[in-house]
Amino acid sequence: SLNAVLTELGQKIDAAVLMDVDFDILMKRLTGRRTCSKTGQVLNIYFSTPAELEACRKADDCQSASSTSNGERGRAVVTA
Repeated sequence: SLNAVLTELGQKIDAAVLMDVDFDILMKRLTGRRTCSKTGQVLNIYFSTPAELEACRKADDCQSASSTSNGERGRAVVTA
């Protein structure tokens, strides 16, 4: 149980946060994240403005605004 693990680690929970997020929006936030390989700016293909996406495309010759990072390629988002 969580209590047993926390006791073993000598830790305690000071606070907890419950976030009520629409599932579809959460999935877009998770799956739409991109990082511009030239500027390092974090973008989201669903929520970044067209101007932000275009600036990345221009900076990177149309390469990274439409591609995922190595950590995101081929990964499934698993839900319980």
